[in-house]
Amino acid sequence: MSSNQGIEPIVIASMGRSGSTLVYDAVVEAVIARSPLRNLFWGHRLTADQCWNLSNKPLIRGTVYKTHDYPERLVVNGGKAIFLFGSTLDAAKSVHSAKERFGQEWVEEHFVNLRSEGKYEDLFKSDVLNFEKQIHSWAVTETIPTLCLRFETLWENSERLSDFLNMKVVLPKERARKVDDYDSEVTSALKHIFDPIDERLRSLPDCFISSHENEAYFK
Repeated sequence: MSSNQGIEPIVIASMGRSGSTLVYDAVVEAVIARSPLRNLFWGHRLTADQCWNLSNKPLIRGTVYKTHDYPERLVVNGGKAIFLFGSTLDAAKSVHSAKERFGQEWVEEHFVNLRSEGKYEDLFKSDVLNFEKQIHSWAVTETIPTLCLRFETLWENSERLSDFLNMKVVLPKERARKVDDYDSEVTSALKHIFDPIDERLRSLPDCFISSHENEAYFK
C-alpha cells in the first residue's frame, strides 16, 4: 500500500515510442517529492507500478501506473490519466527495431500488452497493433479524466501537464531523438501502412482533454 494517500492514482498510458517512460519517471518523482518517503528507496518502490491489464487491478491512491491498455478496461477508483501519442509510423518502426534487439519473445509480449491478436509479420500488412483504435479510445474516453499529449509537442505543453495533475512535473531536458537506420524495404513497407494513419491523426490537437466531443476528429 502506498503512503501517498493524499494523491489520486495516476495512469500513464501510451501507444509506445511516444515519451511514456520519461513522463512516467517524471510523474513518479513528482509524487515522491510530495511524500514522507521522498528520501527513501522505498518511496519509488511504493509509488511506481506497471499495469498492462487494467481490468485486473483497482487503482491505488498515490500510485503511478504505466500501461498500453485501453481506458474502458479500467477498474475506476478515481484518479487521472495521461495519454501520450505520436507517429504510428515511428511506433511501428520501434517494434521492428525491438525485435532485432530484444527478440521474438519481447515482440509477442508487446502485442499482448497492446491487445493485439496478430503477430509480428502482420505489422507489414495492417495496423495490427491497433494504434489508431487506441488513440481514438483515449481521445474520447470519459471513464477517467485524461490529458492527451502529442509527443512532438510534449515539452512546450509541460505546464499543462503540471496543471492537470496539480503538481510540479519536471521533464528531463529535451534531446533530439535518435534516428534509426532502417532498411529501405522495411521503411517503405511500413510507410505504406502507417503514413495514411498519421495523416488522419494530424487533425488532432497537440494537447487536449479527452471527451466524447473529440469523436469529430475521427469522422
